[in-house]
Amino acid sequence: MMIRRGSLLGSLVSTTTAVRSRNLIVVLAGVLVSCGGADDALVPRSGELAANLRMTVSPQGPTGPERVRRVQCAVLGDEAIDPRCRVLAGLEPRDLDPVPPRMACAEVYGGPGIARVAGELRGVRVSAEFDLTNACEIARWRRNAALLGAPGLGHGAP
Repeated sequence: MMIRRGSLLGSLVSTTTAVRSRNLIVVLAGVLVSCGGADDALVPRSGELAANLRMTVSPQGPTGPERVRRVQCAVLGDEAIDPRCRVLAGLEPRDLDPVPPRMACAEVYGGPGIARVAGELRGVRVSAEFDLTNACEIARWRRNAALLGAPGLGHGAP
């Protein structure tokens, strides 16, 4: 079948081809945008994260089951999209520091639970271990409950 350019059928065919081409371009552009890339403003590079942490919590102690969580946040606090990143607003690297060695602590046993946090927080490398062996360690765990969950209850947070 021969279609002449000036005919009605010829203009419909060229219009349909143009619409299909335009739709294909729109779909391809959408796919490229959704894939992101190294320079995607919404996906921060690992060195630009406000928090890149791995938490391992064993509520029943070293022989019990482990709960492992990873939190990666571009921003912390109210501006964060992820609720886990919002609750970490006030967390500073020094909050993970161990109890000073000569600190007088009440001998109160909080349970067999242990935890470990490793990664980077606000540009500082952090590595911390937690237990519930005395009142100071229990208080330290409570200060970091946004990461670890409530003492003795496992992992109720990020």
